[in-house]
Amino acid sequence: MPHEQLMDNVADRDKIKRAKFLIWTGFLVYVLMMGSKNVYTAEVAAIQLAFGTGKAQTSLAMTYYFIAYAIGQLVLAPLFSKINLKIFISLTAGVSSVLTVLIGFMPSMTMLYVLCTINGALQAGIYSGVMAIISKYAPTKLLPYANRVMSAGGAIYGILSYGVPAIFVGFGLWNVPFILLGIIFGIIVIIFFIAAERMKKYPPEIDWQNGKCKSVENEPMYINVSTRSKKIRYFVLMALLSLFGNFMHGLLQQWVPSLLHEKFGMDLSYSILITLLVPLGLFAGSLVAVSLCEKYKNVFNVSMVVTAIAMIVFAPMIFFYDANIVLTIVCVVGFLSISNAGRVTFSSILSFKMRSHINTGSYLAFLNAFSAVVQAVAPPTGGAIIDSIGYGKLFILIVAIGVVFMGLLFACSRMVNNARDKDKLN
Repeated sequence: MPHEQLMDNVADRDKIKRAKFLIWTGFLVYVLMMGSKNVYTAEVAAIQLAFGTGKAQTSLAMTYYFIAYAIGQLVLAPLFSKINLKIFISLTAGVSSVLTVLIGFMPSMTMLYVLCTINGALQAGIYSGVMAIISKYAPTKLLPYANRVMSAGGAIYGILSYGVPAIFVGFGLWNVPFILLGIIFGIIVIIFFIAAERMKKYPPEIDWQNGKCKSVENEPMYINVSTRSKKIRYFVLMALLSLFGNFMHGLLQQWVPSLLHEKFGMDLSYSILITLLVPLGLFAGSLVAVSLCEKYKNVFNVSMVVTAIAMIVFAPMIFFYDANIVLTIVCVVGFLSISNAGRVTFSSILSFKMRSHINTGSYLAFLNAFSAVVQAVAPPTGGAIIDSIGYGKLFILIVAIGVVFMGLLFACSRMVNNARDKDKLN
């Protein structure tokens, strides 16, 4: 083998090794950020008891978080091609880890509101920035690997969010999970900075500068956004998908422990532990979704099928949500797990497929801004509906939203323009 070719092979292997390290450390930043933040969601019933507040009032901390998160995303969206993402993420995530620890020491609900709001602003660009850095440096052949890793994040942080509180809530220690996960989060941020620094040895695969992309490989345009009108249509439909897809989850997920506690008398610590089944299902669903999207060209068709299955699983809850605890757990956990696989398609998977044509960080920041608005509004809305007219009416609303979501997926599937085979979409 010629010396030059040998050196190229060694360099390629080294670049792949460094890129995988970057992907995994980025994954851990995402997992620890979301895991430590979602502890509040998992413990909302325990926090409600600790501070003597109602459902809507207790969930306001996350409402303020997501409002700040949404505003931060909208501000950052046009800036991702201009800022040093490595420094930005390291600073914001580092400070956020400190605030997460401090949440565990707050003596009042008002102070919780303040810290959660600041944390929302700090965390606004972390996930989008991590994905942008991975998109920038990961070779094309490594993108399916990156998708599988990052798509599993929802499952792992869900296990942290519900698993760690399940250990401590039974002892009345609602604050310990915030302290523990916040410290680990800070350590992971330092490791991520090192991983991003190591990638400087090689030129980026995708380099966005002032709205223009330089690419080492001419990647096909998965969805046609070649004109201004087509790009506007693309972003409008993605925004609607984010709104309706996240609203289904936001109305229900936070109140699963309360449902099991109120309707079947299950202890809060056990109800949180049961909710661990959700992230386990998310893990399996995400891997299946990524595999299907690698096999079939139209990711929206995959999402439609997955969402339809989720709605069928959930439909019995409208009539039998308080009839049998096993049925309730199967239907609710099954719905949350399966339907999440449908949301993966237009977030992480599509952001990598379009990375040469739409800035990954800007796209995800835009998408997450709408997601954050929903997550700010949906939990208190769900709590208010439960308090006023009951769980059954909430479940009817979720099914109706699911039908609209599937209609939007159908509209998006018609936009797919795969350069390899435009006329034969699966």
